[in-house]
Amino acid sequence: MRSFLSIHANAAQSPEAEGIELYYLNRASDRSSEKLARRENGPMKVKNEKEIHAILSDLIQAAATEESALLAKDVKSQLCALQKKFQIEDIKVKTALFYVLVGAKCPSLLIEVGFVTHSKESKRLKSEKFQKQFADSIAEGVKNYWQQFEKEGGDL
Repeated sequence: MRSFLSIHANAAQSPEAEGIELYYLNRASDRSSEKLARRENGPMKVKNEKEIHAILSDLIQAAATEESALLAKDVKSQLCALQKKFQIEDIKVKTALFYVLVGAKCPSLLIEVGFVTHSKESKRLKSEKFQKQFADSIAEGVKNYWQQFEKEGGDL
């Protein structure tokens, strides 16, 4: 059981930008679907071992992407409990091609804890109380994800 979490503080040119953002990688779904369709629809001519590894890697990444979306949902659910308490404007789940997430063969998220360029969020980010409760919420979300994963007999 492993997950990859990359935690960051966000910044923007606009001092109005605010909120918590959870990102998971979603680059492989279309390419993997095409490769899978080609394989299912006809004989596959493999030119070399490197191509086999690339295809397997894409399939593993696609499975990890689906699981990452579920992990993001569980983490967001836990973070929402902090929303009113800390006056968090918004908590969003998004997809992006963050390099730090590429190649992860496990559920993975990039978490932006808030904007250092927003006056209210900057103060909140400095608060030890917020930091601890934020970290605890993430940990609880990850724990809930893995409990559900095991309950359903998942395998990555």
